[in-house]
Amino acid sequence: MKKAGILGWLLVIVLLIPAIASAGQWWKDEALKGKLKLTEEQVKQIDVIVDASIKERRDKAGQIRKKIRALNGMLGKEKIDKKVVDKTFVEVIKLREALLRNNLEMKLKVRDVLSEEQIKTLLKERPRVFSLRSRWAAKRQLKRMMKKDEAPMDKPTEKKK
Repeated sequence: MKKAGILGWLLVIVLLIPAIASAGQWWKDEALKGKLKLTEEQVKQIDVIVDASIKERRDKAGQIRKKIRALNGMLGKEKIDKKVVDKTFVEVIKLREALLRNNLEMKLKVRDVLSEEQIKTLLKERPRVFSLRSRWAAKRQLKRMMKKDEAPMDKPTEKKK
């Protein structure tokens, strides 16, 4: 009885994996491509725009993690230099702003690739697609693209000799 339940859940998960994996990459969804009448050239252009954006986001996110580690290290000491802490904090804010700007610019560039009719149809199918909060890559995909050798933010890494 227990095995049947586990197998049932496993089957559901296996069937949902392709849907979850492609949830963010709407331009690769065959049904949506058909409704939008996307050309292969448009798909390639969107891929180039999104890939460049993800690469820049990965770089900025790494810089943010590094700055936050440094900030946490400073805040964990008995005596701190408030000017250095404030300067580092401002740098983190600027990097986060750059991430948000990157997301906005990516979505604006993709809109330029699409016709007015395609945008209208896309917004009917996925109303939040151009929202700054919507992800165009599944979390798993973004994590895979992150550098594997980076440690979590709260644990400073020791340099290997």
